Amino acid sequence: MLTFSNELKNSYKIPALIFAAITVIYLAGIVYPSLDLSLLTRVAIVVAPVAVSVSCFLISKNYNHSKVFGKSYFLLGLGHLVTFSGELVFFHYVDSLHFLEYTPVGDVLIFSGYPFTMAHIIINVRYFVEKLENFQKIMLVIIPGIILLGYSAVLMGSSFEDPGDFYYYLSFVTASSIVLGLATVAFTLFRQTALFTAWFVLLIGITIGTIGDVLYNYASTLGVYSFGDFSNVLWIASPLIMVYALYRHQKSI
Repeated sequence: MLTFSNELKNSYKIPALIFAAITVIYLAGIVYPSLDLSLLTRVAIVVAPVAVSVSCFLISKNYNHSKVFGKSYFLLGLGHLVTFSGELVFFHYVDSLHFLEYTPVGDVLIFSGYPFTMAHIIINVRYFVEKLENFQKIMLVIIPGIILLGYSAVLMGSSFEDPGDFYYYLSFVTASSIVLGLATVAFTLFRQTALFTAWFVLLIGITIGTIGDVLYNYASTLGVYSFGDFSNVLWIASPLIMVYALYRHQKSI
């Protein structure tokens, strides 16, 4: 019988392999510029959220679209479908219109994906507990707070042309950090259930995605983002790890 610690050790192996594989490809593109991985990067960033959506919709169907799990996974899938639309619009602006700064429609769609993920987590949490413990309430404040304070402190020591850029991109970091705070609290609730592994892997995927969001928005605020940015590795790895988390959830049903 697997102990809690053994289960914890076993559950991060696939996410680690996914992250390592994508990182190796990224480094190969740096060492061998002739490979030109820009197209592959674009395709991966756009397609990865679709994989999450399909996985979520399948789980929702298996739950017969129930009010709790069926609804929550449908919302998570819908959120990533919205993110996919945003990424598609973003690359249309960049590749077809050569618009390299703000992509208003794309940004609105991408930002709209966060509330769906929040709703997914909140529905699951409210199903299992009526009231959070004090330490969980503190985590909901502390985790986003630390991320936002750290992000802001680093940027305040940097120089950027338009102060409006700071607040514009800060909104994305805020939403992403709230999602991470919610996911962490949810994980503490599922630790003693059959869904422990699935939520642990999901937390890994969300954490990696949040780090990617922070790096991207930092680079964008300073106007130095490019398709060679390491945030792209994190953005590709995050949804793929989430797909694995959803697979583990499916196996636990």
